[in-house]
Amino acid sequence: IKNNKYVCLFVRDDNYLNKRFPDEIWDYHEHRNFDIDDFNSMINLIIERGYYLVRMGRDSKKRVGIINPKIIDYPFSSYVSDFADIYLMANCALCISTSTGPELVPRIFKKPLAQIAPTIGSMYTHKNVINCMLNTYCKKTSNYLNLEDLAEKKLFYANSSEEYKSKNVEIIKNDSEYYKNYMNFCINIIEGKINTQKIFNEQKIFRDRFQKFRKKGFKFNSIMYLDGNKNFS
Repeated sequence: IKNNKYVCLFVRDDNYLNKRFPDEIWDYHEHRNFDIDDFNSMINLIIERGYYLVRMGRDSKKRVGIINPKIIDYPFSSYVSDFADIYLMANCALCISTSTGPELVPRIFKKPLAQIAPTIGSMYTHKNVINCMLNTYCKKTSNYLNLEDLAEKKLFYANSSEEYKSKNVEIIKNDSEYYKNYMNFCINIIEGKINTQKIFNEQKIFRDRFQKFRKKGFKFNSIMYLDGNKNFS
């Protein structure tokens, strides 16, 4: 990387927990797992916009499926270390995460965090966060769910995969075009090409709607990506 700007990408899968703690049952976390291949369009966009891409993590299930000298598949590198984990996230231009524990590191170092949240009520809403809420689909009614629907089905703060399955609800996690457009939005923000204060003001009506279902005591200071999002339909 040397002095080049780079983006960190965390894509959670089930391999780390299954490998490190094989005697435990982790199926209840299934709704939080993603496939790295669904992020290929996003990764290509990041490179096209002039950034290196550092895929983060440990014991990842599979490699990034794109071969490019500007992609560093860190989990499969011989340079993996606890120090490098922290250093990379502390110095990146942007960290993208599918809601994993290590995303707290860029928050501590006040780095922009692009958070993709499987469970909408658990997403961070701090100043340096750019939220990406995933669409949810009810197989029984053949309809996408909005905030009110999720609250009614008690899925706003769902903690297990079984909660979604019992309601016949699927989290749409493979929309590669959605991820790509979201990342274009994020990069425009960190490059100062978007007036974030204007967007923040315009999103007040959505924040107020969101807060009706949220636990009290959490300030909502983040920017949301809403294009193609059905949570507020």
